[in-house]
Amino acid sequence: MSAALPIPQSWQTAFDAQPNVGAFRKQAFADFVARGLPTGKLDAWKYTDLRRLTLRQFRLPTDGSVANVDDALLPLTNGARLVFVDGLPASSLARRADGVSITATSHCAKLGTDAFDLLNAALSSRTERIEVAAKYE
Repeated sequence: MSAALPIPQSWQTAFDAQPNVGAFRKQAFADFVARGLPTGKLDAWKYTDLRRLTLRQFRLPTDGSVANVDDALLPLTNGARLVFVDGLPASSLARRADGVSITATSHCAKLGTDAFDLLNAALSSRTERIEVAAKYE
């Protein structure tokens, strides 16, 4: 077993099919492909076998549709509630609260070096920065 699993061609094809991918996301995906998925040779992943993950055909989200999300199934709370569907914010199901702010950005401010940090950066067309006031921490 090597220290990295190769990325399936279907993942590259799905990434290439996305419209308006900027240089930041292209570089993140190139770095992800170069790094590959971790294997058990890496101590942090010694008990996790990701080979089956490479066999899956993934479909990237397109519109953040909430058609299949029933508000009654969401946890009841008097505080803030953030709901993400296929990685995109579903603001129609969100509940705002004082002391919690959410700001959309074009990409993450800091890029990690872990394979999944790189994959998240490459596939995220936007990120949500969530700040919670000290009184809620």
